[in-house]
Amino acid sequence: MNTLKQLVSINSSNSQDEIVDFIKNKLKTKVKEIKIIRNKINNKPSILIGINTALKSISPVVLSGHIDTVVPSTKEYNTDPFTLAELDGKLFGLGTIDMKSFTAIIIDNIEKIKSQPYPVIAALTTDEETSLCCIENVIENLKKLKINPRLSIIGEPTKSRYKLMSKGCYEFTLELTGKTCHSSIPQNGVNAICAAAKIINFIEENQSRFNLTSNCGTIIGGDATNKVADKLELKFDIRSFDEDSVNLFIKEIENKLEEIKNNYVGLKYKLQNTLKIPAFYMKNMQKIKNLIKTTKSEDVVFGGGCEAGYLTSYSGDAIIFGVGDLALAHKPNEFVEIEEYKTYTKKFLKLLQKISKIYYEKTDS
Repeated sequence: MNTLKQLVSINSSNSQDEIVDFIKNKLKTKVKEIKIIRNKINNKPSILIGINTALKSISPVVLSGHIDTVVPSTKEYNTDPFTLAELDGKLFGLGTIDMKSFTAIIIDNIEKIKSQPYPVIAALTTDEETSLCCIENVIENLKKLKINPRLSIIGEPTKSRYKLMSKGCYEFTLELTGKTCHSSIPQNGVNAICAAAKIINFIEENQSRFNLTSNCGTIIGGDATNKVADKLELKFDIRSFDEDSVNLFIKEIENKLEEIKNNYVGLKYKLQNTLKIPAFYMKNMQKIKNLIKTTKSEDVVFGGGCEAGYLTSYSGDAIIFGVGDLALAHKPNEFVEIEEYKTYTKKFLKLLQKISKIYYEKTDS
């Protein structure tokens, strides 16, 4: 567990250069090629690692994960979030499941991964908890390098179960501009907060019609109780397996905004799509059935958004398969159970051995 201990000790919530350097130095003499990619927008680094292959003109298995974490609320931790602490068969520390354990398992088992008879690369990104710019940048580089994955394994926490679907996540920012005035004469102003209340109710009451879920996450508006609020910003997300349903729902939201605008004369609005995580679903279910021998409905769907949809939109199939419970992610006192960590490692290595027959046999169409 020493590698996991070292990874947890590195604060990768805001800056990730230190953890990238650590991984590079740990693996540079053990793998074929390492390429550091800088994002053009935020300059954050990602790592492409050719574990047993050069990074060009290949159809590999991709081990995909992120090495950034959320910013910890240190006051709520019972232990130091940057010190791996063992208690009652559990390892506590920031990122233990989300998702430094996956990176640690790759590093500690690099020789066994290298021995696979097909090309294996790792793609480790550093802004999954923020904008996901880096995975888009990684895919741009895969295209330039003519690397077309056949299968990606995304190590997000799944309690060591195989997940074959995840909803797309679409985040939006709505800005409302009204007109301020003294609260004793509200009829002389245009209240952005009151207008926002109507659109929030509309979102809540109509999401089920489109077979999707939505959440209004943050709202900022007004600056005093004795003034009519003329500015408001609302951020909300929509999650669905079907992007067309999202687009239809947004169209209805825009129609509702126009209706509200007519009732609040002088109101202006601006609606922007600020994040788009594509949905993930299996393209070739028969291959996956042969590979993992289970597709129980209760084990299929991954609850969060992740990098799987980006990878499958570009090339190949994917499995979300990692150690730990997603319900513990982004919370204080995050932990991974030692026994599951060991069991997952064995299951992960066994999966790599099975991939050759399913995805790389010459007779495979």
